[in-house]
Amino acid sequence: MELSIIGHGVICLALLVSSSPALASQYSITYLPELTSVKGIDDSGRIVGTSLSNFHGVLDINGTLSLPPLPSGYELGWGLSGVTPSGTLYGGVYIPGGAVDHPNSAAFFYQGGQFTYFQGASSSDLKIITDVTNQGEAVGWYVRPGLYAAFVYSQGQFTTLLGPKNEFAFAESANDQEVVGYYNSTPGDKGFIYQNGRFETFVVPGSTSTQITAISKDGTIVGNYTTSLGGPNHGFSDKDGIINTFDANCGALTYTTALYINDSGLIVGEGFPGFGGGSPCAFVYKDNTLNYLPLDPGQPYQLLSITGVNDNGDIVGNLGTEQLGDQEVFLAAPSTPVPEPKTSVFLGCGILVFTVGGRNRFFRHRRS
Repeated sequence: MELSIIGHGVICLALLVSSSPALASQYSITYLPELTSVKGIDDSGRIVGTSLSNFHGVLDINGTLSLPPLPSGYELGWGLSGVTPSGTLYGGVYIPGGAVDHPNSAAFFYQGGQFTYFQGASSSDLKIITDVTNQGEAVGWYVRPGLYAAFVYSQGQFTTLLGPKNEFAFAESANDQEVVGYYNSTPGDKGFIYQNGRFETFVVPGSTSTQITAISKDGTIVGNYTTSLGGPNHGFSDKDGIINTFDANCGALTYTTALYINDSGLIVGEGFPGFGGGSPCAFVYKDNTLNYLPLDPGQPYQLLSITGVNDNGDIVGNLGTEQLGDQEVFLAAPSTPVPEPKTSVFLGCGILVFTVGGRNRFFRHRRS
């Protein structure tokens, strides 16, 4: 069921007064030579990633790289694709005997010592899990020729989600009540919130495109939006109809991508400069203050992706080059209380009347 939203909202615009990124001195950076790519971190400090000797694994806090057990008859396919803060591992496996391009496959998650897998609408669909709740509900999207569709898997039931006019859709995150994501539309994407069988459209007022990328336990959603077709994207958060917007400053025309929010309200994301110079940057945003992680990977490496944050505030991501891809992994850990911010934020709030009507996957970096 689609709900068109017509109502009143409060939008707060964040103006960052800074000519260059300020360092988040409350974070210490550790580079992890054991891994060449990272996919997530849980609250115990376990890191999901890859190495030259083990293509998929879990780096435990004691430095051991291992894998969860797989049931008989399955092979590790595209492998582990992530871990939730509570420690649930998820990914994909192959069932031998399928087609060459899309072999029979199943998505899986490993929670509480139990392995759960599902094939969805068809075993030949490529299924990508993006999140698993503490209640064992998995969300994500699947691919088949001519179709990208969001899904929810809960208690043995597989539900497909598409936009109101059957547009391609992508579920990105979930808490124990709601699933969030976005669907392709014209002229730009629109966010959605799915709860108890109700599919609700969400857009940032005045935007041409909106994508919801994450939701916290208390229902705060975060994401990205644009105000002109092809223009740079901006970050936003929304709690109970109060919308805060923010921008990173990593160079001219920075494209700001808010990726994750943990249960303490810490938003983590990336900034990539457009034409005109600058370097990619990683940022944290909380309580209307935006700061930058003090990454210094050394030439020629630069930030490629942020791939996770746990509820302790630990952040992981990948460094490398556009040509070579992921080459180095970093862990950013809180080291001191948050200092007086080096980037000032001024908020202006006003009442807006907005409508959501109507129906390209653009600026969203997808968690690997």
